[in-house]
Amino acid sequence: MDGRMRLPTIERKLRAGAYGDPAILPFETWDTLYMGGATGGTGYSHYWRECDQRHRKYLQASCDSIEDTAIANGMGWKSYRVDLEKLGPQAGEILCPEFLDKTVTCERCGLCTGARLDSKNIIIPAINDSARCYVVVAQAPTSIWHALARGNIPTVEPDYLGRYLAGLTPNDRLTSAVFWRGPSAIDGAPVVAIASGLSPVPSDQSDNDKTGPMVQTWILREDMAPIMALRGADRSICGDCVHRPVNFA
Repeated sequence: MDGRMRLPTIERKLRAGAYGDPAILPFETWDTLYMGGATGGTGYSHYWRECDQRHRKYLQASCDSIEDTAIANGMGWKSYRVDLEKLGPQAGEILCPEFLDKTVTCERCGLCTGARLDSKNIIIPAINDSARCYVVVAQAPTSIWHALARGNIPTVEPDYLGRYLAGLTPNDRLTSAVFWRGPSAIDGAPVVAIASGLSPVPSDQSDNDKTGPMVQTWILREDMAPIMALRGADRSICGDCVHRPVNFA
């Protein structure tokens, strides 16, 4: 024993893709983090047409139209539709519960968990007739990238992180960790995936009002700061998503 107080093991939920599209990573990585489906969490992909279709187990297909939704559902995906057409919920859809009750966080709700849960598809209203990505790239993603560049974020194996999320092992030191790095499935550019908010101490966890204190994941170009990637290199992590924070396509 090293004399330190050991914090208890706790289960944590995972948000796949606070920034960046999780479907550009290998399916096996997410399968390990979610412990084959034992761990709860949310995830979304605009790359659902082209990606390894096994990703639908954990991710919702991000859709922008009724037509998109029909195609995604036909391919076995559950969908998360931005209601740009102002049609409201269609058959098999419900409005995101957070829009009806602001006390319902993603952590509490847990409906956007891919095909592993038998539930209805989700829609959200378009704010100001737009669905521009809400991520302010000059803030959290850039801060995380600079911490990585300074050597302040350690690397862990996905299995270790998966066991922590499932409450099978304690974590009394990690706050952020790299859990994958490799080529983007979209264009082969160097990509890194980082989990943040890992601390079991509530005050050190994510303060995102919508998601609640979930472990957040950030998928970034490893070779350049996110604010620089916005000049078009963010396609490596966001694909051709029309909601990219600044779309130079």
